[in-house]
Amino acid sequence: MIPLLSGVVLTTPAGATAPVPDPAASATDASAAGATSQRVSGDSPFTPAAQPAAVNPPTLGVPEVTVDPTGALELTSVVSRISSTVGTSGPIRAGDVLQGHVAVKNLSSDAWTKDAPLVFSTDLAELLDDSVLVSGVSQSTRASNYCGPTGWNGNYCLPVESQVGSAATHTFALAAGATHYFSYRVQIDNDVLTGDQLLVNHASVQGAANGGGAPVAAQASFNDDVTVLHPKAEIANSVVSVVSGGEARPLQPGDRVRAGETLQYHVAVANPFGADGVGADWTAAAANGWADDKRLTFTIDLAGWLARRHGSCFRRAPEHPRSIKLWPHGMET
Repeated sequence: MIPLLSGVVLTTPAGATAPVPDPAASATDASAAGATSQRVSGDSPFTPAAQPAAVNPPTLGVPEVTVDPTGALELTSVVSRISSTVGTSGPIRAGDVLQGHVAVKNLSSDAWTKDAPLVFSTDLAELLDDSVLVSGVSQSTRASNYCGPTGWNGNYCLPVESQVGSAATHTFALAAGATHYFSYRVQIDNDVLTGDQLLVNHASVQGAANGGGAPVAAQASFNDDVTVLHPKAEIANSVVSVVSGGEARPLQPGDRVRAGETLQYHVAVANPFGADGVGADWTAAAANGWADDKRLTFTIDLAGWLARRHGSCFRRAPEHPRSIKLWPHGMET
């Protein structure tokens, strides 16, 4: 007999096991095992628990314009999603590359000069607990597409004069009516135990008075959070077929096979999207550190197929192997 595939399990890093849906299970049952979309805390990324929501509304892709009290200086800031491993819409999740951008414009008729400059400063610490730095804080006087909001040209988008760890500063002059641009890029990591899944960044510009007025100061901010999505694993299809030595055919429960026939056993492993149309990746370790080694390991025991048999040249087809397992890589024991 050829029974339905059974005994397939997915073992989580915490050591718990969850059955992988049987290919014959209903669509409703399969969707019930969908990826969770919430922040997590505790010792295991597979035991999600809600954390407090961000204090302010999410601001991904929403430009913010701030004018300092003197009316001389304007900051326009926005954080944009540049790329994603699973699509560029929806909530922020592991693998997304974000670009933060601030445009500093002189609204006055007077200039800030080398002797009386402006100072830009930002600290990415509250981003880098949930991400890795792809491109450090950089600056340009060229048109914004050379250095933001989403563009980046390394010939013109140049490093700020100082970046130590997560803190960056840059001193610059700014002519009347001119604009200076600042940008950085980060990639959201998939180590949900390291950070708090809250993305916060503040940037400020300060300077002495220009034209004899009051000193200027303006601040831009970004606030959003990371949605934690867990990858899934299921046996999407398993088929035993006669491929040579006899009539080519898929085998059904109760079918017989003949000595000399070659059987092929096929298993398809899927990582399906959740009901909301998004999902997460089983990843190899990424060179820049955004992804940990979270590959699956497929194992199978063919002992029942390879045993020598005697007697009639006709016999029932061998059963599907019962010891197929899917493991997160490195957790086989």
